[in-house]
Amino acid sequence: LHWLDNDSLDLLCHFKASLSNTKIMIIGTINNQENEKIVQLLKTSSLIEVNPLNEKAVESFVAKIINSQKKLNPLFYEKIYEKTLGNPFLMLEIIKLSFDKNILYNDNFEWKVNLDRLNQFTFQNDISELMIKRLDDFQNFNEKLILLMASIIGKHFNLDLLMRLVNYHIINNFKNKKTINLE
Repeated sequence: LHWLDNDSLDLLCHFKASLSNTKIMIIGTINNQENEKIVQLLKTSSLIEVNPLNEKAVESFVAKIINSQKKLNPLFYEKIYEKTLGNPFLMLEIIKLSFDKNILYNDNFEWKVNLDRLNQFTFQNDISELMIKRLDDFQNFNEKLILLMASIIGKHFNLDLLMRLVNYHIINNFKNKKTINLE
């Protein structure tokens, strides 16, 4: 919830007020309470405080994510804890990244860790950097172009406008025989 914009926060407050007599539960996470509207929302909400996981719990967390009780190389768990300090959200992102980079892989229904790749790869402990790395992994030209155009338009835009801009860009560059480099 700490990344909510004001409009989304207003919508959440509206839902909370209008759905108070229903059997609907809205679950969110927050790591700070600096926004005054969030503080007011939390005052009338049920809170469950979740602390960072300890080093021992990392192994269990990974086992649940990959649905395997077989222990992996201890160095894998150490790296995850070292970079996340037990933050479950960061841990999940690092596990996903490990899978994307073939550090963590499944070989004949058995999860394994490629130690060479694990030792060579630099994990970020900043969620922003992790997200940027995931965006960098887009290989498809159209996916990158859509993300580029969406970021230029800004936070609020119409899907039709986005598609018109993408199509215009492709057609215009094709007519002018320009190459497009999105890297």
